[in-house]
Amino acid sequence: MLTRGDFLDILRKHILPSPGKGPARARRLFLTEYEIKKTLTPGAKDLTIPKDAIVSPLAQEWLALEGIRIIYK
Repeated sequence: MLTRGDFLDILRKHILPSPGKGPARARRLFLTEYEIKKTLTPGAKDLTIPKDAIVSPLAQEWLALEGIRIIYK
């Protein structure tokens, strides 16, 4: 039977690459409502973000209520 330590060792070895080793993984941008409110200029009607960005559900709801559309580029 695997112990918790054995399981973590397997994860580290096979799933989580060591720093500087393994394939480089692109990180996707995750935008929260707070981050969007902090960076969006007052009166803006469009928000341009990277094509692979993730917008939190709460942020999507706030953008819809404010009438701000998301443009993925």
